[in-house]
Amino acid sequence: MGVFWYIVLGMIPYTLRRSNRTFTVRIIIRRTGEVVVSAPVGVPAFFVKAYVGRMQAWIKSKLLLIQERSPHMHVSYLPSGRSDFLLHKNEALRILSERTQYLNQVYNFSYTKIVVRNQKTRWGSCSRHGVINFNYRLAYMPDDVRDYVIVHELCHLKQFNHSVAFWDLVRQTFPNYKNLKKKLKGLTIR
Repeated sequence: MGVFWYIVLGMIPYTLRRSNRTFTVRIIIRRTGEVVVSAPVGVPAFFVKAYVGRMQAWIKSKLLLIQERSPHMHVSYLPSGRSDFLLHKNEALRILSERTQYLNQVYNFSYTKIVVRNQKTRWGSCSRHGVINFNYRLAYMPDDVRDYVIVHELCHLKQFNHSVAFWDLVRQTFPNYKNLKKKLKGLTIR
């Protein structure tokens, strides 16, 4: 049995363990954030890599849970470079557009368009012209945090400030917005 390191799409490092005793490809995420993939000896590496690629959203959600439970631990898995941005831009735009459309059913605000960017300091922003910008990494955040940022930006379409009226709009969808705001502050953009 050998141990090899791979990088999945330049994002998630994992250890591949081969064994004659395993019959399926399995993914184990340890409490330390280490991702271990077990595979039968005869399964080609490209198949394992493709499988892990399909499971990225699940892996990221589990790594986020680990980081939330142990905030002192740094789990580096979010795509961060220009090549990662170009690779994930379309998927992120699809995810964020669908969620924005769904969450906007509560408000029925009109916006001009949604843009995803490789931002270094912001998760989202909204222009006075109705353009909503999202950091593409937001698509890979926990659902509640992602949706909170989307609602936050949607509410700026009506209240272009952080007044009491603005937070009342946010509260319509997220009565617990203060907890989500704290949770978001604990997550850093890389």
